Amino acid sequence: MVWLLALGQQDEKIDQEEEMIFINPVSHMPIFKGCATPSRYEEQRKCSNEEVLKFFLKKFRYPKEIRCGSFYMTIPIRWKFEKDGSISNILFLKPSHQALEKEFIRVIRLMPNWTPAIHHGEPTAVCYNFPLRIHLDYK
Repeated sequence: MVWLLALGQQDEKIDQEEEMIFINPVSHMPIFKGCATPSRYEEQRKCSNEEVLKFFLKKFRYPKEIRCGSFYMTIPIRWKFEKDGSISNILFLKPSHQALEKEFIRVIRLMPNWTPAIHHGEPTAVCYNFPLRIHLDYK
């Protein structure tokens, strides 16, 4: 059985040269596909957090290499949302098991494009920190 708990959070806006710069946060973070219909931004963010977790639970496959009991860990992942809502530059901020990282990359790459972040009324690229708390229990 796999339990995934996560909350995504915005990191900082990305400039044209793909360098992270520390400026004011974007006005609206990316929204998961299908979550743009609620009228309030807060509802869209809540929907996005819920849907990304559902997506991970549906697509995640327990790596054979670690089928040995259970463990709990937090895996902080960062990726970049491009101006078109696609995902790039997946980075693990803390080392974890190589098989887990490979599987998380596979699942992240399966995600549909999100509604892009907005800054000053324009779509913009942004980094996203995703602290994935995972409890794997294989029996």
